[in-house]
This record gives sequence, C-alpha cells and structure tokens, in this order.
Amino acid sequence: MIAKKQKSSMRYKHDYDKTLFRLTQIIAKLYNGAKLSHAELANEFGVSTKTIQRDFVKLVVLYPLYQENKLWKLKSDFEFKEHLSIEDEITLKLLSQASKSFDKTFQNRADKLLSRINENISSPIYTKIELEDISNKLTELMQIESAITTQNQIQFSYLKDDFYYDTVVEPYKIVNFDGFWYLIAKKNGNLRRYYLQQVFDIEILEDRFKKSKKIESLIQNAINIWFDEDDSFEVELLIDASVAKYFQRKPITKSQRYKDMDEEGNMTITLQVTHKNEIIPIIKYWLPNIKVLRPTELHKEIQEDVKKFLNN
Repeated sequence: MIAKKQKSSMRYKHDYDKTLFRLTQIIAKLYNGAKLSHAELANEFGVSTKTIQRDFVKLVVLYPLYQENKLWKLKSDFEFKEHLSIEDEITLKLLSQASKSFDKTFQNRADKLLSRINENISSPIYTKIELEDISNKLTELMQIESAITTQNQIQFSYLKDDFYYDTVVEPYKIVNFDGFWYLIAKKNGNLRRYYLQQVFDIEILEDRFKKSKKIESLIQNAINIWFDEDDSFEVELLIDASVAKYFQRKPITKSQRYKDMDEEGNMTITLQVTHKNEIIPIIKYWLPNIKVLRPTELHKEIQEDVKKFLNN
C-alpha cells in the first residue's frame, strides 16, 4: 500500500465535534435564560456569523426557539428529558433529522432505533452498556452495509500512524468488541480488522466476492477483536468456587464446556480460542480466582506477566 499524507477528510470528526460543542453551549446558555445574538456567539466561538446562522438553522428545528429584537431566546417552559445530557439529547435529535435525508427504509429503521433508545432512557431498568459513538459515520455505515449485503468489494482510505493508506477489501461484518466498532474484512485472502473511526472515503466497487463460511463462523464465536483464522486450540481453566457461578451464568464463549466440579465447588471448564490474546485479558481480570491448566505455555506466560507486575 502507498502511504499518503493526511487529507482534509481527517477534519470531519473534528468539525463534527466543534459543531456539537457550539450547539450544546448555545442551548445551555439559552436554557439558563440568556438572550443571544449572532455577532456575540461568532465572537465567542471564533467563527463567522454565517456559521452561527447555520447552527440556528439546525437548532430551530429541534427546540422551541424564537427571536425578539434580533436576540435568540428559548421558551421558558421547555424542559430537557430526564437522564439525558444536553449533548446527548442534541446528538439524538440531529440523528433523527439526518435520517430524513435518506430513503424511507433507512428512515423507518432509524426511527425505530431512536425510539428504542428513548424508551430505554426513560425505563426504570438500568443497563450499563458503553458503546463508542459512531453517529459521525452514518454514511460509511450505510455504504459498508450495502456492500456486505451485495458482496461487493470496497475501496477506502485508512488512517494509520498519521498516514492514509488506500486499500481494497472484501467486507464481512461491522462488529463491536469492548465498546469499539470495527470492520472485519478479507484482503488478499487474509483476515483484517479496521477501526471504523479511521475509515474514510469509501467507494463500492463492481468486483464481487464470495463469503467464507469459516470467517463468518469465526466472527460469531469470537471472544474479542483478537480472534484469528488460524486453527483454534483448547484452553482448560480451573475456576475458584467463589466465582464459578459467574461463568455458569455467562459463558466466556459459545465453545465453553463444563468438565468437572470438585467437592469444594471449584469448577473446570474448557473452551476453544484462536489467539492467546483472546483469553489472556479475561484470565488476568479474574486473577487470583482462575488458573490455566492447559496449555502450560499459556500458564507460564501469565505467571511471568504477574511477576513483572509485582516487581514493578
């Protein structure tokens, strides 16, 4: 691949962040009773009055704003939704508005998804699932989804080590591991992972490809982003009785199998992994209540890591 210097598209996320920051600050000021002019805000944020005018074009659709003597105000009886920050509320509203620029199918899917999010926010049931915000990648998501469905290759620029690389891949899945979003693809016959926030300028190509059932199965059974297409190997773990119930409630992976339980309640399980880094972080998380029985090389590697930690 040929490295290229950073392109202007790197500004996309920064521009999005700046716009969201301005919108959040403007609404917060108005909510606290401020009366704002275009010139005042342009001076505060270091932008042109036309930029501020464009901000209000977005905001008047989302909130009950009005002008009086060329000063913007927010209706005094307006209240924000409970449990939502101003930034989160604006983001959800902008996403809803953005979906209207796409076809009806996408609009309906977006409306249903946003409706479910709003229902969960007001629900008495609380779940802590922290997913990376990729609302600035809606266009790329739609392109990738389309290419995966039709099995077309895609070309894009990938930002790595401060340089952009043009690459052509066969897209398989958009996945989320540990809260972060990735594109799983094949390039020149090899499995590749691309961090979605670093994917730019996607182009769907006419070239088609045939999906590998092995790769799709690997993705379905992966523990984390470290999964590999090489042959899997078996790991045998001894789980202390004090935490055994957690591994019974939620298996590490679909391949987890119960092997034995002694009189004290200590449990032995086996599972298949394709890369040592799929399982090492989990083992370290549960130390000292977990022990690797097989393979011995994995047990020794974790022992050495623990020794280094204690020595430091």
